[in-house]
Order: sequence, then structure tokens, then C-alpha cells
Amino acid sequence: MHDLLQKMAFDIVRNDQGKRNRLRDIEEVRDVLKHKKKRLTTLNHSDQGIIQFSDKLRYIEWNGYPLKCLPDPFCAEFIVEIRLPHSSVEYLWHGMQELVNLEAIDLSECKHLFSLPDLSEATKLKSLCTKLKSLTSEKHLRSLQKINVYGCSSLKEFSLSSDSIASLDLRNTGIEILHPSINGISKLVWLNLEGLKFANLPNELSCLGSLTKLRLSNCDIVTKSNLEDIFDGLGSLKILYLKYCGNLLELPTNISSLSSLYELRLDGTDVETLPSSIKLLSELGILWLDNCIKLHSLPELPLEIKEFHAENCTSLVNLSSLRAFSEKMEGKEIYISFKNCVMMNSNQHSLDRVVEDVILTMKRAAHHNRSIRYSINAHSYSYNSAVVCLPGSEVPKEFKYRTTGSEIDIRLQDIPYSTGFIYSVVISPTNRMQNEHGTSAEIQCECHQEDGDRVVLYPFNLSLPRSIFNHNFTYVFLA
Repeated sequence: MHDLLQKMAFDIVRNDQGKRNRLRDIEEVRDVLKHKKKRLTTLNHSDQGIIQFSDKLRYIEWNGYPLKCLPDPFCAEFIVEIRLPHSSVEYLWHGMQELVNLEAIDLSECKHLFSLPDLSEATKLKSLCTKLKSLTSEKHLRSLQKINVYGCSSLKEFSLSSDSIASLDLRNTGIEILHPSINGISKLVWLNLEGLKFANLPNELSCLGSLTKLRLSNCDIVTKSNLEDIFDGLGSLKILYLKYCGNLLELPTNISSLSSLYELRLDGTDVETLPSSIKLLSELGILWLDNCIKLHSLPELPLEIKEFHAENCTSLVNLSSLRAFSEKMEGKEIYISFKNCVMMNSNQHSLDRVVEDVILTMKRAAHHNRSIRYSINAHSYSYNSAVVCLPGSEVPKEFKYRTTGSEIDIRLQDIPYSTGFIYSVVISPTNRMQNEHGTSAEIQCECHQEDGDRVVLYPFNLSLPRSIFNHNFTYVFLA
């Protein structure tokens, strides 16, 4: 029994090709000492002559490799990673190779690459980053987990099959048609198709039930109709980017089927309003509508919204009640911005209603904060806060303590009972507020105690776009 256990241990160590942390045979010792420095090769724009790689090479990294292919002969039997970014390679090697240990290939920004070797034997391949004209495989790549072909403008053909692919980045490639086999990538969770010029948005996307992140920004093919075809199958989707999709004029009503959606980006689209069914997205926490210049009205929004961005929506006039924000305020930090929404000033009734809703939200936040302040189980992350920026030139009438200057002092003993502070500031940007990124103003609340100590309660930096200097804009800021 002892001999059998010893033999089994020796076999395990001998077969552990990547580590070799136990050596028994004299030939193994000699082999490791002889090839110690040739198993890991890292070179960067080397001025040396082209070296002959060891047949036992495990790892090669050469940024800017100058030749069309790896030296011939090249043995890839033991290779685990090949990283040749920004290189001149057109292909890696001639013929077939034993690729049983290969886990990662990085050929990013290899602008002359036109073909990859047969990867059907690379059963451990997990990551592929490349730049080429065609990426196809008739074989099933069981271990491939990540593919990044970002920026391969020459890549027209793409078809791979793998049960393990979790991340697929095809943005800004030349792909015109997505192969139907994409519906077989059952474990895909991250898909980036930004900037693609394909003819149709494939219905097969609706079969990607595990997908949590989908990016379709800058795709003119995206319309209400083809989104409607894929939404019903994407119940796990949490993040959806549809920024600057030039032909997206409206969202389908079945967006409510995206029951897990947390973040929705519609920046720069031509949507004029949102479907009323959007309020059914109970998990939606972040909504971006910046630069939607045709957006004129908004329906009731979901209760869980924490960030709402509608900056530069220059046609926005009508808003439904934002009172829903105040109904579920436990542990929330809310940010609402309507910067540069100049038409909101033309509907004073709607704007007044928004201000009332915002103040109600802040009052409920203050009451919640007071209740948990004395709770044994409360933690700092349970506190609420709300920040809102609106177009306007006057502090809302609800504020009792007012000034026309940049400071105001309030004696706390004049206030018999207080759960917190809500403050409002009118900001009219000046040249001295400008910096290279735009405009910023610091708003600060201080508490001066009787013993002379000063406590800064709420410092906040408000950033405004540089474009406001081209117009006579003022903003009302509430927090």
C-alpha cells in the first residue's frame, strides 16, 4: 500500500506541469535548472536579435513584437499565455499545435493580424483579445470565458460556440450580421455591441436569459420595434445602455418585463416621452436622459429611483408628480438634476409642483434620519440625503429664512424644534467659477457652538456644464 501511495504522489507531481514544486528524478532537476530562465519571457520593444524560444515555454509577453509570426519552429505544447499587443504579427504559426495548456491570448491592436490558428484543441482557453478579419470556429470551445475584439474595424465575420463565455465585447468592429449561434452562449452575462453597423438587431438576443449588462449605444438599428422583440427574454438584465441611438424615438411598453433593471441610459436619443409602464420597474435606481432635446414630458417614475439625470433636455415642459420619491426613503441617497432644462420655466405650475414634491421628499428624509439617530441598530449608511438642481431664479417661497447675499446666519435657539435643515441656493455662474472642466461652486453648512467650536455639517461641490456661459442661466439648488 505504501508503494502504491508513493507512486501515485510521484505521478501527480510529474503531471503538474505548471508548478513542478516537487522534484524526484535527476532528469527533472536538470531540466528545470537548464530551462529556468526560458519558461517565462517578457520583452518590450527589444533591440536584441530574435531569440529562439524554449520548447518548454509557459508564458510569452512581447509588446510590439516586430515579426510576422513567431519563430519557426515554435512549440506551444506547454504555453499558458501569449501576449503580443501592438505587434506586427499577421499569424502566430503554421500548421497545428498542441494547445492543451493555453488559457489566454492577447493580440490587441495587432493591426496586421488576419488569421488565428485552429483553437479547437485549446480546451482551457478562457480569454481571447484580438484584432482580425474573421473569428469563427466550427469546434466547441468549452473553456473560453472572455472575448474582446474592441476596435477591430476589419472584423466582418463572427461565430463562436462556448457554454462558458461570460463576457463578449464586439464594440466598434465591422460586424454586420450576428450569427444566430449567439443564442447558444447560455452563460453570457456581459455583451457590448456599441457602435455596430449591423443590418438587424437579432431576435436571438432574447434567448440570453443570463445577460445582466447589455450595451447598444450608438447603434442606429435600435428602434422601438426590435427592442420589443428582445425585451421579454431579458428578465435578468440589470444595466441597459441605449445612448445616442439615432433612430430610437420611443421605448416599447414591455420594458416593464425587464424586472431586474437597475440602470437605464437613454442619453442623446430622440425620445419624446417615456411609457407609463416604466413605473413598474421596481428595481430601477438610475435613469439618465441627458441631452434628450426632444423630450417634452415625463410620466410617473419608479419608487426606487436614486439618481435621475435630465440635463440639457431643452424641450422638457411637463413633469408628472415626483411625490413618489418621498414614499420610500429608508436609507436612500437621491440625486435629481434638471440643469439647462430651460423650458421648465415656461410651465410655472409644473415647476412649483416639482418643488413641493422635492421639499416633501427632503422632510421625510429628515424625519427618517431623526428616528434612526437614536436607534441601537442604525448605521451611517441608513441615513437619507437628497440633492436637486432645477432651473429658476428665486428661492422657493416655502423657505422662511432668506437672504440676497451669499451667506445667512440662523440662531438655533430661535427654532424650538428641528429635525434637520433643508437649504436652497440660487446660483448664477460667473467667470471666476470656471475651470477646465466647466463650473463649480461649493455650498457649505456650518454649526458654530457656544464653546467656539465649528462643525462643518454638509459641504457640497456643485458642478455645472461650461455651456451655461453661452446663455443667461440661473439655477435653484436644494439639499
